[in-house]
Amino acid sequence: MLPRTLRTHARSSRIAGVLGLAAALLLGGGLVPAAVAASPTKSLTLYAAPSGSEPGSGPGTTCEKASAPCSLTAAKAAVRKEVAKPHPADITVVLADGTYRLAHGIDFGPADSGKPGHPVTWRAAPGAHPVISGGTRVTRWTHAKGSDIWSAPVPAGTRTRQLYVDGVEAPVAQKTPAQLGLSLTSWDRTAFTTTGSTATWFSDLAARLNATQLHEMQFVYTPAPPMDWATVECPVASVGAGAKPGTTTVGMAQPCWNNVTNKQTTVWGGNSSNITPYSLAAGTPPTMIENAYALLSPGQWYLDDSADRLYFEPASGQRVSALDVEIPRLESLVNVAGTLAHPVHDLTFRGITFSTATWNQPSTPTGFAQVQDNLMVTQPIARDAGGDVLPASQGECHFGAPAEGSCPWAAFDQPLANVQLTAARHVTFDGDRFSDLGGIGLGVRYGSDDNLVRGSEFRQIASSAIWLGCSGDPTPGSADDPAATVIADCSDNPSASAHDDIGAHGEGEIMTGNVVDDNVIHDAGLDYIGAAGVTMLFTRHTTISHNDIFDMPYDGITSGAWQGHPDAESLPGANPPETLDQYWNHTTNINAHNAITANWFHRNMQMFGDGGDVYTEGQQGPTVYRADGSIDQQASYAQGLTISGNVGDTDTVHSSYFVAPDVGSQWITVTGNVEWNSHYSMSSHWPTNSACRNATVGNWQADPDDSPDAVCIGANTAFPSRPGPADLASTISGRSARAVLGAAGPQGAYQAVDAALPARITYSGTSPATAGTPEQVLVAGSGFSPSKAVYVGGVRVSGTDLTVLSSGFLIANVPAGADPTDLSIGRPPAPVITDPAPFAALPNSPTRIAGTGLAGATVTVTDPDAARQVCTATVAPNGTWACAPATAFGNGLRTISAVQADRTGTSAPRTVSVVIGPRTLSLTAEVGFGGSFTDHAYAPGAGEVALGTIDRRAGTETVQPGQGVVLKGGDNAVGFAPATSWGDARLTRNFVADVRFTPAAGTEQPSLATLFAVGGNLWVRYGGGRLTYGFAPAGESNHTASAPLPATGQQHDLRIGWDGFGTVATLHVFLDGVELPAVTGDAPPSTQVLNDTVGIGNDVHPAAQSRGFVGTIAGFRIGTYDGPFDPALLTELGG
Repeated sequence: MLPRTLRTHARSSRIAGVLGLAAALLLGGGLVPAAVAASPTKSLTLYAAPSGSEPGSGPGTTCEKASAPCSLTAAKAAVRKEVAKPHPADITVVLADGTYRLAHGIDFGPADSGKPGHPVTWRAAPGAHPVISGGTRVTRWTHAKGSDIWSAPVPAGTRTRQLYVDGVEAPVAQKTPAQLGLSLTSWDRTAFTTTGSTATWFSDLAARLNATQLHEMQFVYTPAPPMDWATVECPVASVGAGAKPGTTTVGMAQPCWNNVTNKQTTVWGGNSSNITPYSLAAGTPPTMIENAYALLSPGQWYLDDSADRLYFEPASGQRVSALDVEIPRLESLVNVAGTLAHPVHDLTFRGITFSTATWNQPSTPTGFAQVQDNLMVTQPIARDAGGDVLPASQGECHFGAPAEGSCPWAAFDQPLANVQLTAARHVTFDGDRFSDLGGIGLGVRYGSDDNLVRGSEFRQIASSAIWLGCSGDPTPGSADDPAATVIADCSDNPSASAHDDIGAHGEGEIMTGNVVDDNVIHDAGLDYIGAAGVTMLFTRHTTISHNDIFDMPYDGITSGAWQGHPDAESLPGANPPETLDQYWNHTTNINAHNAITANWFHRNMQMFGDGGDVYTEGQQGPTVYRADGSIDQQASYAQGLTISGNVGDTDTVHSSYFVAPDVGSQWITVTGNVEWNSHYSMSSHWPTNSACRNATVGNWQADPDDSPDAVCIGANTAFPSRPGPADLASTISGRSARAVLGAAGPQGAYQAVDAALPARITYSGTSPATAGTPEQVLVAGSGFSPSKAVYVGGVRVSGTDLTVLSSGFLIANVPAGADPTDLSIGRPPAPVITDPAPFAALPNSPTRIAGTGLAGATVTVTDPDAARQVCTATVAPNGTWACAPATAFGNGLRTISAVQADRTGTSAPRTVSVVIGPRTLSLTAEVGFGGSFTDHAYAPGAGEVALGTIDRRAGTETVQPGQGVVLKGGDNAVGFAPATSWGDARLTRNFVADVRFTPAAGTEQPSLATLFAVGGNLWVRYGGGRLTYGFAPAGESNHTASAPLPATGQQHDLRIGWDGFGTVATLHVFLDGVELPAVTGDAPPSTQVLNDTVGIGNDVHPAAQSRGFVGTIAGFRIGTYDGPFDPALLTELGG
């Protein structure tokens, strides 16, 4: 058995130990005993190429000549042959450029190992970028007559959940229930019951599908209420006639649906907030229906598994013949797997791209029943003695009620890793790329020690980029987590590992000494958006440092998601005894001596709330007791988790934290970090006991903390919410904030990994000029380097006017008169269009387009609406340009776009919006409720207009002839979903509306009862004894105004005009013909809706579905328009 080095780490201090570990790896190339690091006597270089020869292809196939390379399979066989010798050489396998399309995954076992200190190295040839791919390029496209859909054959048996078009993941065929006019709120633990047009739609669809095609269709919940951090995907199992005439039953795949809707309670009660995984909230409709031919829209695809045929509908401007369409076929690309007795060891992968793989379990009846951070319930259906299906109790262990669940506590399943290490030691990934992967990018688990992931990029990954640990070994060797359970849950091959000795307390299996540093991790969690960039479960002496982590839908790094919830009845030996409750720190696991240091987090938490750049749950180190039974806090902290030297700029509309120790978190030291632009800075959440076991002290803190135990938050230094360069001079314990920023993210030569990406600016903040110092701007983002041109206000800044702190931060002096917010890095700034003026209303098409730019640059003006070039000009020495359009612009809302090109490249486009010709109003809805509701859908009456779908939310809303719709508050509502989107991320359409309403006589409206709402963040509602109205732009506070309440028992006329056309967004409100004060803001509201875009008598925000108005809605009109608002539009709307 290979010696397990670094089992213990004597560290005089937490930080010194972490830095020492990193230094050992950097200088030594691996963590090996000095005695076994002797110089080799010989070396062997093997060569591989995509078209290389296969094993046994002929005499002389040795792989030792670059001119006669082997395939990967042959090269691997040659490695094994050499390794088997008594005195093997140092082996390097050099991969030529190109794509290595695998027929099956590559497995590395103990026989492929190197020698301690002398790994077998698989690396790219100089200048090459080899790609190990599990995909196939799709060709032989055929166009379907009478449609925009193309199809092509794929290899037999191809199954996938991803498709990549020109390097970008394309969405599978999908539509929302609202887009389809479906009502899907009536379901039980087995099926949906549908009526009316919804029943007809499903029965008609099922008649056109075979069994395989039907089972491909899925219902998706994003998020899955009442949780706001989880997604769920369950396939459809059947469609058939319902028990009642006129109904259709949509059966859901099991066990997925039971695991989503029927989770067992625990000793804490039903769905208690922090102990039991929630069951799906009753009546919640799916967010999306996916994966059927009938759902195809432009840019989407569908794979017919029954016919091995791919269908694709190109987006506007795409030509199928010119596209590189890659379909994944494999789930495992590289599997490095040993046993504890015979681990794989001493392997290095350098400069290789691992790409194009999938993970298909969510498409099976098991589905994707997520709990948190992509942990999921996969429990098979079980029945009681009477044959009834039992609730899911996976991972509830001794806390299950009425029956115990499976152990260990919270042992949920985790996604497949497309590149996986199990029982692997001293394996290095250096300068690699993990891209276009449908599971976890890189997984490390089960006795894997002293592995290094460094200088690599992780991008476009469906789940977590990196996953360290296994959910099945929190306390290996304990009564709840015996060896057999650990092996079954965590080993790659339980049969081969059956005789592994994990040790009395799991020491033989506990992961230790792994390092993840100097990587760039972004755009992971693309498909399973509850994922974290890096997930760490149960490990020791793990270091995650100097990574650039951005554009994540949820957490940046998580340690212990869900498994931190209470799993022990008491802490043994505590003096005084402690009382267990569901929020306190009685968690047990083997975590110890881990560190999250000097990482740069930005633009995370972009899809979900209730998380953070760093999120933890549970014990992060052992509790150390003195002889008298009291807790030795200093010793406990010394063995816990250190979070230090990190920098965070979350910048999200969702509730988020920079550092969020949540349920059961303990023994965490949070110090020396810099944060701004988050909802909350540091938290120490949920330990309700007065004792505190998290130390948050010595940080630069711009945002308030959110902690019920203020004792956990120590002395921190206030930091501006919009810091500029001058603010970085602030020091704590002799170290400046500037030094922290400079050390965060990749360092040294590994900054080239970040710098290879296009420069991306995510933040800028200025400091005013002072005596001897000009105005300066701090710029944060990624992809910076001294070699990339920096422009401020259109002027290039260089030399002593520019300081590049790292690949993520720079400071620039602002040229005199320049706009410090007009920034460009790596390419010239966009030209400015001054004529016509932005948001101008023009009677005719402009005859001259003019502006400013870089002297000597070429400006190209285009009309993106018509996909044509308009004119070109060369910027004069004085920085001005002008040209005349060869063809007139059409009437209506038009976009004029311009780019400029110089020797550094071509700029991003700069656009202006104008309205040409007469303003027009398009009537979208005119409803007087002369029609009727069938199930939830509204069928318009004679003369009524509905360019979209209208529904009722609760199903109890009733039409009273001559009065309108009667609403009774709560979840009562009338919803409208326009056929044309009003904006996916923010409201982009100008509209006017007229709502005629009567508040119920003698009734006080419920708090926040909503009359009218659009997009989840624009409203007219009751509140504080007033009628309030306003909107909430992304990342900003609410813009509101109010008016006296309208009289009850009387009909009123509410008219709304929304104008987001100019530089100022404005909400105009008229009540009974009287214009109320307008509400303005500098940006439109963000869009957050569950189904409908417009709510009449209630809100449409996912978290505000029960703000029902009590009274009658007589009718409503809605219209859309281009250009600035004019009250005459309301007259034109009518009423």
